[in-house]
Amino acid sequence: MEINLNQPNYTKGENMTLEQLCEKMMDDWKAGNYTKAYNDYDALLSGREMKDIFIEEAKRKADVLEPGEIESYADHLEEAIDEGIANMQ
Repeated sequence: MEINLNQPNYTKGENMTLEQLCEKMMDDWKAGNYTKAYNDYDALLSGREMKDIFIEEAKRKADVLEPGEIESYADHLEEAIDEGIANMQ
């Protein structure tokens, strides 16, 4: 399985709030910018896969104010994406 991340790169040192990053990643996911090759076609990443990417991105690019804040937003993103996938089926 090959994962393709076609999301735009942020300039180095450009910090976002966790809310902004979460919204941006959700919008990019809806636009089809986060996909994986599966059986000769591209499929959107799952909520769990996006959660893992969000956590890594947040550690590098977001302003974090409180412990556990990243995980809270990551859980929200995972739930929203899983709901989006369920609505597509």
